[in-house]
Order: sequence, then structure tokens, then C-alpha cells
Amino acid sequence: MKKETILLVEHSDTVIEKFKSILNSKYNVLIAKTGQEALKVYAPQSLNIRVIIINLFTQDMNGIDLINNLIKLSSLSEIITYTKEENIDLAVSAIKSGSFFYFHYDLQFNSFPIILDKAIHQVNWLEKILRLSEKSFIEKFNMSTGLHIAKELLNKRRSEGKPISINELKAALPKPRECTPEALTQFSENIDNILKETKPERTQNTVLIIEDDEFVREGL
Repeated sequence: MKKETILLVEHSDTVIEKFKSILNSKYNVLIAKTGQEALKVYAPQSLNIRVIIINLFTQDMNGIDLINNLIKLSSLSEIITYTKEENIDLAVSAIKSGSFFYFHYDLQFNSFPIILDKAIHQVNWLEKILRLSEKSFIEKFNMSTGLHIAKELLNKRRSEGKPISINELKAALPKPRECTPEALTQFSENIDNILKETKPERTQNTVLIIEDDEFVREGL
């Protein structure tokens, strides 16, 4: 069975080894120690990398800028962010910039495998929808544009804590200039079926808020 590919952006060898200890058995793990290195690794492999895990305190680049630059290269990969220090403003900024999930490294590391599974599920769900849309159309539209629109819509609904509407998703995907009514009907039916079969878990974007020695998770 082919392993999914994960990109980890982290400068500490100790932290890298801790991630690898739980990732290596199931995933192909690529390592980048700086933001610039991450962009160089990601650019030629964006379609193969499923999830990017980022320490927001990168050595050479603002973590939010790195998220924005990665999303410009491709909208398919999900991004998981973390910090070792408490920084709620940075966590909120990361979520609003497109991070699927933020976690505090020291307090939530044990939950990381669950977070990663949800992120990969989300990527696979998006891929299924867009593969069907590509097959359904007689004339293919720009898949990169369609993917970006679909993901932005999902992120917007997730940030609002609302489920996505089937009709809203169908309306958001661009239509080709020439397409028969039969093809559009088939497309609608395919989208309905795939959403019923692979409905993603309802997940709110989450940050960790630390108060004294206690912490709570709050949806945005």
C-alpha cells in the first residue's frame, strides 16, 4: 500500500524525531527546516503532499506568510500548525489564513494523530468531488480554480461552524462554456452521491486557549 506524503516544517532535530516516531510507520515524511526550503520542496510535489505540518515560528519567514505562499502554490494540501509557546493571536491568524487545525505542541501532541487523520480525510473528500466533476463535464474547466473555490467555501463554512450546502458547492464550481443539459444533470447527481457517501465530519476550526494551568478548546 502506497504511503501518503507529509511535509513537516520544523527546525529542531528533537521535535523532528518526535514527529517521525509516530509518522514514519504510516507516512512518507519530507522535512524542511526553513520556510524557503518548504516552498522549494512543496512546489514540484504539491499534488502528492497531502498535509503540511508547520511550526509557526519558522526561522526565516513569518509563519502566516508561509501558509499564504503554500496555498498560492496549491489549494489541495491541508495545513496543520502548532507552536511550543502560547500565542493565541498567531493561532487565530493561522486558522483565518487557511490552517485546518492549530494545536499546542506540549499540551496536545498526543492528539496529533487524530488531527492528522481528519486532515487527510478532508483532502480525500475534496479530491473525490473534483474527480467526479472532471469526469462529468464534456469540456473540462480549470481544475485548479475549481479546487480553490471549493476549498475556500469549505473553510468559510467551517470557520462559521456550519455544514456546507450541496447546492452551494455545486453553484460555486465553475461551469464550462459548452455543456449539455444531460452532462450537468449527471454532474449534479454525482455531487449529491459523493456528498452522501463521504460526508466530512463537522469540524470547527479550533485554537487552544491557556489560562493558568488549565486549557480549553474554543471553536472560532
